Amino acid sequence: YNPYPGFGVQWEDAKSTVAEFVWPRGLPLERMRDCRTMISLSQGSHRRAKLENMGVLQSVANHDPDVDAIYRLHSHLPLHFPQTKPAGDAGAVVAVPAHTMAPYNAQATLWGKDALWGLLLPISVHGRVSDIWRGYFTQRLMWMVGKQLAFTEPIVQQIRNPHSYLADFQSEQPLYLRAGPLIEWLLNWEPSHEADIARSAEELVIALYEIGIVEIEDVKLQQAWLHDLATMGYRFPHRR
Repeated sequence: YNPYPGFGVQWEDAKSTVAEFVWPRGLPLERMRDCRTMISLSQGSHRRAKLENMGVLQSVANHDPDVDAIYRLHSHLPLHFPQTKPAGDAGAVVAVPAHTMAPYNAQATLWGKDALWGLLLPISVHGRVSDIWRGYFTQRLMWMVGKQLAFTEPIVQQIRNPHSYLADFQSEQPLYLRAGPLIEWLLNWEPSHEADIARSAEELVIALYEIGIVEIEDVKLQQAWLHDLATMGYRFPHRR
């Protein structure tokens, strides 16, 4: 799912002009022009999120949203997401249904208590990849406990520091080449029948190590993270 078209993304310096084919960092490149990934809020075909079902809430960002280096190198910035309600009122919140995935990053993101176990970022991949991989891993596991990813209208305006788009392009190579196959793999992955969410998270990171998505450092870190949460008295949500 590509959330940007559904929130009516526009060119900031020509706000009457809809910006076509804008995609977030981490969307499989083979899907960036697939109209099936784009849901318009005006069409009424989106799913309104119920608060109790939200595990992670990601705000889209005005001005310089999280697009990948391919978009930055060839297309238009800055961008703007129009508000559907006056400032201070709750705007549109769109839930991503189970068995559908969307990339989300580590910026302007709220996590519910029942998704706290998913906060850990992989350390064996580049930072331009780490939060996207985490997002896909966590979505797969959240479905097991009845939680969803949701997107909301912008609550932030991002002003990025100047840096090299070519360096970003080099760092994002795993996203361009492996995001699509990884999503297909995650959609087909199943945990042990009796595994709780903590055990399932451990099983998943081991499987991801075995297929070369992360390195052994992330297996050890995930095991330590889950152990620390349990030691602190964190109550992992039950599978549904």
